Amino acid sequence: MPNRIFDAGSSKAYDLKEISKDLNSLKSRFKSSLFADKFDDEAFWTMKIYVEDSLRKGGMVSQRELEVFLINEFGQKERSTLKAKAKAVYNWYAKRNFKPTRRIHKMSRQENAKKISDEKAKKMKALIVGAVESFKFLNEKITAKNISEYVKCSRTTATKYLKELKEEGII
Repeated sequence: MPNRIFDAGSSKAYDLKEISKDLNSLKSRFKSSLFADKFDDEAFWTMKIYVEDSLRKGGMVSQRELEVFLINEFGQKERSTLKAKAKAVYNWYAKRNFKPTRRIHKMSRQENAKKISDEKAKKMKALIVGAVESFKFLNEKITAKNISEYVKCSRTTATKYLKELKEEGII
């Protein structure tokens, strides 16, 4: 009977598997509330954005300026809490010589994928233009097969860019 627990006040026995299942669900129910406050602090994130914005514009922010900003924005909170947050953020940036954080999301994932694709296409086109110029210099026949083998790309890619180069009058 090691898999059972008996309630001291009654003759009821509980199965350990049932209890452990219930405990896991309790953990998952309370886990979100335990860690939610860490990222839901509106005053902190407002102040961080304010500091980042002023640093990117080339300005500096003093600890007193942060305190005044927070008190103006979130006056309903305790002043000591706001001052402590301002001090923490100021010290964090002071340790890093008041440089804004590097991670800046300027575009969405789709926009970034499009940008990377465009850069890759420009690079491939430049490689193919270089290959065409090399073939002209060596008096070799310019075909999609020769270009694709030289640049190490597919024939369809070479054909596409050769067609574009003919339309642009480069070939």
